[in-house]
Amino acid sequence: MVRDERRSAQYQRRVLLAIVLVAGTIAVWWLVARADGQLRAELLVRTRMAAEAVNVELIRALSGTDVDLESPDYGRLKEQLAGVRAADFRCRFVYLMGRRAEGQVFFYADSESSGCADESSAGLVYDRVSAAALRAFDTKSELTEGPIAGRRGTWISALVPLIDPETGELVAMLGHDADAGDWNQRVAARAAIPAGLVLLLMIGLTTAHVASGHVKASPRPVLRRLLPTMVILLVQLFVLAGALLWHQHRERLAERTALVANEAHRDLHEALAQQARGLTAKLRVLVLDDHLRRGLMSGDREKLLERWEPVFEIAHDEEGLTHFYLHGPDRVNLLRVHKPEKSGDRIDRFTMLEA
Repeated sequence: MVRDERRSAQYQRRVLLAIVLVAGTIAVWWLVARADGQLRAELLVRTRMAAEAVNVELIRALSGTDVDLESPDYGRLKEQLAGVRAADFRCRFVYLMGRRAEGQVFFYADSESSGCADESSAGLVYDRVSAAALRAFDTKSELTEGPIAGRRGTWISALVPLIDPETGELVAMLGHDADAGDWNQRVAARAAIPAGLVLLLMIGLTTAHVASGHVKASPRPVLRRLLPTMVILLVQLFVLAGALLWHQHRERLAERTALVANEAHRDLHEALAQQARGLTAKLRVLVLDDHLRRGLMSGDREKLLERWEPVFEIAHDEEGLTHFYLHGPDRVNLLRVHKPEKSGDRIDRFTMLEA
């Protein structure tokens, strides 16, 4: 009778242990899947924020062909996309895709510099689009897919539709390719602490079950056997938690660094744009001056210098203006007000050729 009761108790413990192990395995799997979903959701949030910053009217002004390469709207879109990429240290490519009536998916623009080997230029047909991405076009829905290994690395991609608020039509899809070379490590790091606690519980219960099977009377031998194992497990858990916190700290630091760099780039770009607007306004006033027009038509350097040298000195002292040129229509310099002893040379720099 006693033997039967003991066997029954052992059987019950084994069943309970099996249930705990199965439940723990399911819990770990769920925590890993949850961590993967959280990372994908965060990528979608960043992509949505980028999509909100894109001017839909600029996209509507494009034709989706290589004719757009000469369009200023195309250049402005590429600048916006490059800014989005710079703001996220994990981001490698940001792009806008459209779909033609016959079903072809093509690129409007991307974040790569013009002429770069990795650039997807205007009108380029994307013939490796996945079935999931095509469904996203059809349903105007968001999508994450990957990680996908390719010749340029391993990426996880997010697609967010840009919808016309008035008509509800799909204008384009904004794509965001993030580096996923360490995706599994990031998922593991995100799930490490809760999964570690579950594993610790499973190992502890298993150890207790194995140790209790060898005990006849006193529970003290069980405690002596369990204590070293539990201490080792706790130490491992603390080490794992410390490594996880250090990894997360480095990620946050990298994100903050990328954000500060992007803000500095944007502030510098805005400062240059403001200076350009200020110089343009001054030049518009100058070209309306009759004395300047007559001086340029006559080619009289002395009168031009006499008239504009005081103006240049005031602008130099008050506004930091350093150069003041007067060129002829043949791009030959007529007068450097800031350096009058040098003139007569042909100007072939980019800005002059563009003008």
